[in-house]
Amino acid sequence: MEMNLDTITHLFIDLDGTLVNSLPRLKYVYDDFLGDHQKSGSKEEFSKLKTSSIEKLIEYFKMKYVLNPPSPKLKKQYECYLEKHYFKAPLFAGVKSFLIQAQKSGLQLILTTANQKVFAEKILTVHQIKSHFKEILTPACFNYKIKDADFYRSVLKKLKLEGKEALVIDDSLEVIASATQLGLGAFLFSKINYHPLPCFGSWKNLTREWFSHAEQKSIDS
Repeated sequence: MEMNLDTITHLFIDLDGTLVNSLPRLKYVYDDFLGDHQKSGSKEEFSKLKTSSIEKLIEYFKMKYVLNPPSPKLKKQYECYLEKHYFKAPLFAGVKSFLIQAQKSGLQLILTTANQKVFAEKILTVHQIKSHFKEILTPACFNYKIKDADFYRSVLKKLKLEGKEALVIDDSLEVIASATQLGLGAFLFSKINYHPLPCFGSWKNLTREWFSHAEQKSIDS
């Protein structure tokens, strides 16, 4: 994996499917919610929706499946299933070591997630990694409903950063594409290694490659 990390000061790290192996659990939430309304979704639909906020999800479900209950009631129902399934999701192997090393090296860690901030805070606390993150930013923080180019533009503006100073780590190709539009660096968290962009499938490997690079740069200087 080719890396040019010299200008990076901030990491914008995704939560679901990147730090936490939560997508199988979120699929349970998706299936149970639709099942309550006698509807069936698909793997393809779930994959497209995984970077959407809960507000965007409810809006989509109401239109696509013609659900009659008011949005606040549907949102509460969806949150009940999140409480049931979501917080049992484990961290991916090697996550804690990477976060510790990144923080020690002076990188600022920002959680950028489509999840609700309150749920993101809770799962970070459950896994005892909340202290590694300087801030949690979600689409809702900027009145958006998805993680797209506008979201990352707002994140950069809030943190007073240029694109070259930040690197996005995410498991979504759509999110990576949005980030790179703005000139941000990006690593795709994926077991598939033939994408035409930097990707990694193991946090342990990323830690070894990233911080051996930093150590060599320190020696060379």
